[in-house]
Amino acid sequence: MKKKLIIVAVVVLTITVLEAVLAAIFKTKSEYMEMLYFISQIVNCIVVAFGVIYAAWQYYLSANDSKRNSDIIRVQKAIDLAQFFKDNILDKYPPLNYIMDQSGSNQILKKISPSDMKSFDYQEMRRYITEKDSEQLRKIQDSNEFLKALIDANGIFNMHFEINTIVNNIKDVGENKKEITFSIVKTPVINTFLNDYINQTLNNLEYLAMHFTHNTADSSVVYQSLHQIYIKAVEQLYYFIANLNKDPVEKYYTNTIALYHRWKTERGQNDIKRSDHDEQFQTHGTIVK
Repeated sequence: MKKKLIIVAVVVLTITVLEAVLAAIFKTKSEYMEMLYFISQIVNCIVVAFGVIYAAWQYYLSANDSKRNSDIIRVQKAIDLAQFFKDNILDKYPPLNYIMDQSGSNQILKKISPSDMKSFDYQEMRRYITEKDSEQLRKIQDSNEFLKALIDANGIFNMHFEINTIVNNIKDVGENKKEITFSIVKTPVINTFLNDYINQTLNNLEYLAMHFTHNTADSSVVYQSLHQIYIKAVEQLYYFIANLNKDPVEKYYTNTIALYHRWKTERGQNDIKRSDHDEQFQTHGTIVK
């Protein structure tokens, strides 16, 4: 308030002094009034010009500040998603790959090359994995080898699968000792993996991708750290995604597919840059300043 009063006082004093100077210079009132009019017009133009410049500068500062705040939010969201990736995707890929490899499923799934994974739909998948292959996969997934791979992975990676057993036989071996034979209930374990585990992993991938494809998070911040496993996980799950996408109108996991293609393209471009410069190339993404 005090500063405003000082500014007003200075303006009033300046105008008063200016009028006194003009009155001393011009002897007739008409000359005085004419010059005062021209000066007032010039002053008004200067004030308006300064006002426009000040408003434009304030808008520039405000826009810069708004963009910086938006960048901070998007960068922080990306960092938060990196933690989500670690807890909900990174930890799921190794056991998934282990089970598919140990059970023999990968021998069939690898019939389709990553370079042919484009639309992620049933029609595309059928060009590389036949109905006979799918039937073979179903047999593998109902086999004891598949169950063994699941149990081994459960012990190695601590997947928290509930393993139920039933008593097959109790045999008296003498000296008050009994020999008990157990068997594992196969169906619940296999269904838990094929339904809950794989679907949850796919849903986690879609949640992550959704933020990056809709630009609510800055993917450049986490690309260098996450893209390798993300791409491998999507390729490992290609068959399951494509098998769901029989109807092009009702397509599933579209954000997962879009981010997969974006990061694969970016990886290819970065490989070219490394080759062209013949030196280590690395990007850290957006850095807020």
